[in-house]
Amino acid sequence: MANDTVIVVGPDGSEVRDATPEEQAQIDYDRAHPTIRYVGIEGISARLRTTDATPTEALRFPTATKHVYRATLRMTAIDAGNGTTRDSEVRMVFKSLAAGLAQVGTTVVLSNAQDTAAASWRIQAAPDGTDLVITVTGAAGREIDWSVTGEIGAYAPEGVPS
Repeated sequence: MANDTVIVVGPDGSEVRDATPEEQAQIDYDRAHPTIRYVGIEGISARLRTTDATPTEALRFPTATKHVYRATLRMTAIDAGNGTTRDSEVRMVFKSLAAGLAQVGTTVVLSNAQDTAAASWRIQAAPDGTDLVITVTGAAGREIDWSVTGEIGAYAPEGVPS
């Protein structure tokens, strides 16, 4: 069987050649034992106002099958009427398989600072079909201004599809 072609980049430029037996052995091993590869990271942000205690969609993120998504989100919420405040940072992991999108474990709170009156305000994530939906929940009869920012990293066993 013919060896794969490799590109070797050195200080004097690049060279295209057939793989050595050692390089070919590593290539064959990698093909037989795929590793998790970083696909990319995307910054996300939303600003919105809630007026009740109903979950309200802040962000929607489409997913791809056979991917794992790791989100770190920061939420700052301020009651427009009285200045009550909550600031939180959370981490969540989701995986998208043929059976659908599912959360891995639970959402982890990395930091939280809040006034007592903001204790019931929430940031949550849930699947909706193949989309990851981030919602916020305020308080009944209160106008809460929200800023949700963060990053979602994507990982896949085959890396970026060609």
